[in-house]
Amino acid sequence: MAWYCDDVASMWEQLRAMGIRVLTPSGATGDTPPGHGDIYTHPKDTFTQAEFFQPSEAHGGPGGPGPFKDPRFAAGWAERWKASPNPLGIERLAYVSVVVPELERAKAVWCRGFGATLLGEEESALTGTRCAYVSVGPETVVELAFPTRADGLAGEELAAHGGMCHAVAFTVADLDRTAAHLDRCGVSVYQRDDTMILTDPADTFGAPFRFTTWRAPGDPRDGAGRPAD
Repeated sequence: MAWYCDDVASMWEQLRAMGIRVLTPSGATGDTPPGHGDIYTHPKDTFTQAEFFQPSEAHGGPGGPGPFKDPRFAAGWAERWKASPNPLGIERLAYVSVVVPELERAKAVWCRGFGATLLGEEESALTGTRCAYVSVGPETVVELAFPTRADGLAGEELAAHGGMCHAVAFTVADLDRTAAHLDRCGVSVYQRDDTMILTDPADTFGAPFRFTTWRAPGDPRDGAGRPAD
């Protein structure tokens, strides 16, 4: 997972103060923080690898005239996104799920190391996890998920690979509409309840996808008027 940041040097210092190993694109782990560009966390220290990127003038900034151009910063992006074909009925990225072996440690790493805000915690019978939801910056929610049973997708993934980025969840308007389109595309529903669909990873190249009408309480994007990620 990657985020833009205003001060990559401060992120470097904050992460290292937590004992988190930080690398540059070359793999170096020196004592001098970079003035701009990319840094990466060691995935063993943060349960998945995270990237923080501060564009320089040479990059042109996220929406600037240089070689780095993110279309989400262009004028009219929201209108183009709304007008694009969207048969799944996706409204936005709901959250990214990271499966973790220690929930308390994961909360400390993400809230103190990344500066994330804890939104709340809950347990899901459908996914077989106990979860903490955190917001990283103004637009990203991450689910830190500790498996409560070994036979679920999250439990199997943790046993096979350890902590890692596990699944991506999208907020949708109508689960039945989403399920119908998945069926037309040959993607099977692995499990489902009143608010969420889990797709079968066997039909999506091993990657679990989720579609949900549920929203994390306190999600900073709600009410802000931003249409979609």
